[in-house]
Amino acid sequence: MKKSVELEGDNTAGPVLVWYMNAAVNMAKEGKADSIVIFETYDISTKIIDHNIKKNESVPEEKKNWEIIQGNIELILEPFATCPDLVSIYRKKFTETRMIWNC
Repeated sequence: MKKSVELEGDNTAGPVLVWYMNAAVNMAKEGKADSIVIFETYDISTKIIDHNIKKNESVPEEKKNWEIIQGNIELILEPFATCPDLVSIYRKKFTETRMIWNC
């Protein structure tokens, strides 16, 4: 799924992003990946979704479809978006970024 999304980028079909998100959750639940993969997948997916919502501003039906995909992605993330999880994951990213910039 990840390779498909990388290759298609902003042209990735909405349902593929939902499957991609579900795959990330399943991998984390099965212990095949760290839970950070869920948030990384969410970030990648929402960038594509946001692009397509903006791109389809003048096509209400298409925009609505992307908004539904966005809602589905958010529902999948919701059980994992606890404050301790978010702080843990984003603290790690902040620290890594800070070290790169020597802040």
